[in-house]
This record gives sequence, C-alpha cells and structure tokens, in this order.
Amino acid sequence: MTKGRSYFARWLYQEPGKPMRAATDWTRGRAVGDFNEVSWGKDGHIGPQFHKNTKICIQYKGAATKLCRSLA
Repeated sequence: MTKGRSYFARWLYQEPGKPMRAATDWTRGRAVGDFNEVSWGKDGHIGPQFHKNTKICIQYKGAATKLCRSLA
C-alpha cells in the first residue's frame, strides 16, 4: 500500500460447511498515517451474529490475498 492513499475494501465471511460470501459492497477507506481505515456500520449498533468457527475476512480491491481470522 502507498502512504496517504485510500483503498477500497470489503468484508466476507464463511460459515462452517458453506461457501465464502461477500457481506458488504466495496467501501472506500481513508488514509490515516501509514494505515488505511475502513468502517462498516454505525457506533452503538450490534452487528451480525455468527456461529463458532466462522471465518471472517477483509479483502482489499486488487489484492490477491484476503486477511482472515476464525471465530473461536
């Protein structure tokens, strides 16, 4: 990533035994120093509830890999 440039990102999820699904459209992030910050949703609101072992991923537009974590 280039410092000072904003990028588009989306988040995806994969519940156990199901295919990967895009949860959001591409959202423009904003450059914050050396980082790119992207926000989905509103403060104070409860987000979606997922099952244990669901994989949550962030994908930047144009990037070949996704950043993923599994819920414990």
